[in-house]
Amino acid sequence: MILRVLAIIILFFSIELHAQYRPADSISAYNYYLTAHEHIRNYDYDSAALYFDRSAYIYEQIGMWTECVRSIVLSLKIKLNHQNNDEANLTLEKGLSIAKKHFKNDNASELTEMVNLVRYKGILYKSIYNLDEALKYYRLSSDYNQKLKNYDTISYLNNESRILLNFAIAYMDNRKKDLALDYLFRALQIQKSLPLDPEFNIAILYINIGNVHNDHKDFESAKQYYLKAKESNNPRYNNYLLINSYVSSQLGELYFNLGKYDESLKYYQDTQVTALKIFGENDFEVAENNSNLASAYLQVGDFNKSIECINSAIEVLTVIRGNNSIDVADAYFKLGDIYCSTEDYINAEVYFNKALEIYKLSFGPKHYYISNTNISLGDIQVNLNNYENALQYYQNAIIASIADFNDINIHSNPLLTNNVQIKPALLNSLQKKADLLYKLYLLNSDTAKLLSAFKTYELSFELANDIRQDYSFEEDMMNVSESLRPRYNNAINAIYDIIPFPDKKEYSKKLFELIEAAKSSALFFMIQESDAVLYSGIPESLVVLDKSLKKDLTFFKTQLDKFNEQKEPVDTNLVKLYEQRYLELFLTRDSLNSYISENYPSYLDRKFRYNFASVNDLQEIINENSAILEYYIGDSNLYINILTKKSYQIKKVDLSELQLYNKTIRLYRELRKWGDKRTIYDLSHELYEILVKPIEHLITDKEKLIIIPDEFLFYLPFEVLCSKPVAIENNIYFSELNYLINDFEISYHYSSSLWKKCIEKSTQNKARSTSNSLCAFAPVFSQDNTGITQSSPFFTDSKYNGFLRSVTVDGKNLSPLPYSKKEVDTLIKIFSERGLIAKSFLFADASEEQFKKNVKNFEFIHIATHGFSNDQNPNLSGLVFSQSPSQNAQLPDSFKVNNERIFEESNYYDDGILHTAEMYNLDLNANLVVLSACETGIGKLRTGEGMMAMTRGFIYAGVPNTIFSLWKVSDIHTHQLMITLYNEILNGNSYSKSLRNAKISMIKNESTAFPGLWSGFLLSGQ
Repeated sequence: MILRVLAIIILFFSIELHAQYRPADSISAYNYYLTAHEHIRNYDYDSAALYFDRSAYIYEQIGMWTECVRSIVLSLKIKLNHQNNDEANLTLEKGLSIAKKHFKNDNASELTEMVNLVRYKGILYKSIYNLDEALKYYRLSSDYNQKLKNYDTISYLNNESRILLNFAIAYMDNRKKDLALDYLFRALQIQKSLPLDPEFNIAILYINIGNVHNDHKDFESAKQYYLKAKESNNPRYNNYLLINSYVSSQLGELYFNLGKYDESLKYYQDTQVTALKIFGENDFEVAENNSNLASAYLQVGDFNKSIECINSAIEVLTVIRGNNSIDVADAYFKLGDIYCSTEDYINAEVYFNKALEIYKLSFGPKHYYISNTNISLGDIQVNLNNYENALQYYQNAIIASIADFNDINIHSNPLLTNNVQIKPALLNSLQKKADLLYKLYLLNSDTAKLLSAFKTYELSFELANDIRQDYSFEEDMMNVSESLRPRYNNAINAIYDIIPFPDKKEYSKKLFELIEAAKSSALFFMIQESDAVLYSGIPESLVVLDKSLKKDLTFFKTQLDKFNEQKEPVDTNLVKLYEQRYLELFLTRDSLNSYISENYPSYLDRKFRYNFASVNDLQEIINENSAILEYYIGDSNLYINILTKKSYQIKKVDLSELQLYNKTIRLYRELRKWGDKRTIYDLSHELYEILVKPIEHLITDKEKLIIIPDEFLFYLPFEVLCSKPVAIENNIYFSELNYLINDFEISYHYSSSLWKKCIEKSTQNKARSTSNSLCAFAPVFSQDNTGITQSSPFFTDSKYNGFLRSVTVDGKNLSPLPYSKKEVDTLIKIFSERGLIAKSFLFADASEEQFKKNVKNFEFIHIATHGFSNDQNPNLSGLVFSQSPSQNAQLPDSFKVNNERIFEESNYYDDGILHTAEMYNLDLNANLVVLSACETGIGKLRTGEGMMAMTRGFIYAGVPNTIFSLWKVSDIHTHQLMITLYNEILNGNSYSKSLRNAKISMIKNESTAFPGLWSGFLLSGQ
């Protein structure tokens, strides 16, 4: 959907009425003036404009020039707001003529009206989309306002805020996000400094800030600003209902953009109830909302209601706006969309062309709407199999998005310069064009189209990364990654087809870089942004403030998420308090980010630097005895990148008959439930044949594999893959199988680029931490000397005689973990025997608070406890520390929403569970974190990003190596594995070799050789 700038921006800021003495023959003029305001309060704007005109006429006859121009200005506002541009222009020119003839501009009253007249001249140009002229008059208005500053500071500040808003809206239309937000925040700062009830004005500014974010798909930010606008709105204001209506409408659009159509429909329906109450049926706002309702009804499957709403909108808009208005064009475009959804392409094309004709008349050849409409027309041609016509439409869409690009040749692409005015439309048109070029290559073996397709894909991904880095939230960045995945699939297929061409071997490295860009880019850019804060010369005080705000935001967001998941009733007052505090913190951090971006340019340079690892980068750091195996799962193909110190190759595997997904998930389920021996072995061998056998000959001389999984392969411990078959008639002895772990050390990561960062971070952390120092935690969850009462042991290992290190999501079922204490005690002993520093926290001392206070400068962090995963909201997965009654307390009475951080060191922030979201905010220098608990590597699987598990939090917190689990693990056998692991590490072995040796020691013993006991722990990192 296309965001509409709020009509209320022109009426924004209330007018103060000053009763004063009037000559007898001006009483009627003043009465007309008061009557006009009464009509405004009743939303009868046409009558209001009429009475302002009558007032102005009488004032002109008696020579009261300031009062005359003031009435003209108010009439002009209304006409502009209702897009009566011809009448508005006549009114404006009359006002300017009077002002130029009679004003000396040496007092506050005259300068105020002069500022308004010139500003409205800019608004008039903006309404006909002549943005250059609009900006010119806004600047001239600002010049007049500077003179007003000498006479009336309050009026100067109000005017300055209005002018800044006008600049912002112009830049919104130009889709220049950063400039628009800069002007809006400056206006907001001014309004907050004013003494007289600015809440209404502030609400309008918040709505527009939300619109900028919504328009650029930064939905979480948009939502928070809309909610802030609603909070700022005050029932005592005349426009209270109107503001609520606008907020409801924008939230409807936000949820529509998120694909939550039922919620969107509800907000639009609420908006319509209010709009009908205020304006009546034949009003622009009602028609506009009918257009929105049409889209929502279509998405929920009510075609008839959708058609009814859009036709109603067109009927009203044609009457009140005229046949060639932008609003009518928007409605035609929407009607085209509706017909497309029913595959009525003939009618769809008619209405898209009607919209395009009006857009061209209004905007000229370069505009987002023109680009978007050409894309829709191209889509119709694709559906009709008119591919060459479609390509031309997509090329026209590209042309409409770039100021200095006009090449109609479908093989030509623009440069990504500052002249890219409409990034989302350009991205869409580039990708549509690339998809179709590649499709035509597959149909006709046209190599020119294949090469053009890849170059177009390459350009589109460069633009996509530029767009993605504008987002503030991980969720929004991941949404972009998911939307790009089909295009990455096509682009990777295309480049693989190019590689065999003569003189195109270098394209294999481009393929590697493309796969890298498709993987975990949200996490990559988040880490890059975090590094930018630290290494851009930003004062320590601001860095500390940024960390503090992130910590607070995480806490309140986590608590709100927990409230949402609770089935029992929650304290609504407490929820409201948390929501209010979260919103305040959110806005504060947003302002801080804007300040840093504006004042520390090296921060933006580091943040936006496009530096995914290349083949050459990785070959500089990888060891001779290692190989990176990076997997990428396409629509029907598996790509395996094999990178070593001296070579790089890629293997393509046809998956169409191999059932890779089903086999992977079946094996995972059998392993985690200690299932059938034969099934586990058969699946392990079949998956070896798919995933390793094709590249087996390339890794025979290697000792270590760094595996970069993709999609559902994150569920697979590659260690269990078996290279040799076992005859069906033979018994299976797990200690005798040919596991991959027998031949290789194995570690994992999210992408090769993040693995490279891990190598760099490991070197840094070793220099910072105390050499070979261990900090270990084990709450144990027994009553021994703790005063902590554990629950009944619901989670037991019936096959292997012990408790599992898992817990229900509510955190209430905590079985005792006696071997966790033995595990930590033994670790302390083996470190101490070697003269190394080691510190343990057991029972009640193993609290979340103690963890956060004590772990910063240790090289090894070991956590032996209960863990749990939440695959719907992975930020609520967590590690359970010691529990105490105080951690279930309500919000302290002393808490005040506007106070500063008064709970910095209190248990208020520590509820006994270290949630995944909190892990992102840890300040760690550890080189290895061992999560000796259940399901610490499992969460929600996100396309293009991988597993949303605790490991991501620790990677972001600066930990290069993490050992995690894929399923519920046994207390006693985990203890055995961990002791062997640390002995191997302290003997000088690498983490991957140490973990391998620990697993092999279990495999050699038939009583512990079952793969479910040892293969669930994996290493992320070196």
